[in-house]
Amino acid sequence: MNISSQLVTETDNQKAVIYFFFLKSKYRTSVFYDYKPEKLAILTGVSVNTIRKYVGWLKRNGFAAITDGHLWLRSIKKISPEKRLIRVDTKAWTSWKQFENRVYAQIIKLDIKKQTFHYSMKRLPENLKSKKAVTIYRKYLKTYGKDSKEKADIPMSSVRQIARLFNRSKSWAQAMLKTLERMGYITRKQVIEKLCDGYLPPEYYSGKGYIYYNTRRNAMILHHGTLINVTY
Repeated sequence: MNISSQLVTETDNQKAVIYFFFLKSKYRTSVFYDYKPEKLAILTGVSVNTIRKYVGWLKRNGFAAITDGHLWLRSIKKISPEKRLIRVDTKAWTSWKQFENRVYAQIIKLDIKKQTFHYSMKRLPENLKSKKAVTIYRKYLKTYGKDSKEKADIPMSSVRQIARLFNRSKSWAQAMLKTLERMGYITRKQVIEKLCDGYLPPEYYSGKGYIYYNTRRNAMILHHGTLINVTY
């Protein structure tokens, strides 16, 4: 199922939008005939009250309409400003919760790809030995500027970055990442560097990342970030 990450991340009701894509994956014609919340609840495993809330939001925001008793879902191309859609794996037996969390995982994966692209472009000036490399780098500067705000380091993520990506709270992002790990959709690895044994006052250290005193190790630790790998 192809989805628009922009529609998900830039809305005030992400679950309703993800449910829209979930229905699109289930009904290829984008039509649910003889719509009744109770009937849709049985078929999708979502409660009746939740379906009423989601479908009501989708109708008010132009994602869907009910005509002659049938639920019609609009074309993604007509409602999404995003040209590049991302693929979310889905089968006939894919549950709502599986689909929802796969959407989150794929949006994170896309963000990591973007970070990787900017990282490679920022390293390109060191290797401008071919005409092709010069052309690519000039196009990059024209689009993003010399002082791009995108990350220039090896692609990493933090709970704060994930929360910002989805425009949600840090607690929500932490819970979501734990769910993705539990479902086997991602793996996480903390990237840390030991600065020194014992405590060191702030005025004596420098560098990027979050620096803290680890009591278990009795050392100052520089936390560079978290490497996230989408595994499903």
